Amino acid sequence: KEKAELQIILEYLPKQLTEEEVLEEVKKLALEINAVSKSDFSKLMPLAAKALKGKADGKLVKAVVEKILV
Repeated sequence: KEKAELQIILEYLPKQLTEEEVLEEVKKLALEINAVSKSDFSKLMPLAAKALKGKADGKLVKAVVEKILV
């Protein structure tokens, strides 16, 4: 019964982006604001979180942001 309910709920949730799709989105945002170093994390992370809200897990977004900022 619970599995059937979960299946119904999952049909209505938005599709989650893959790590590659998140990486592309975060790269675009980083280019827009010229974020290149770890010190830009506080500028990029809020933008990425807002842009990807409901589309990707927050932990994944944070990991990707940290990955691209050298």
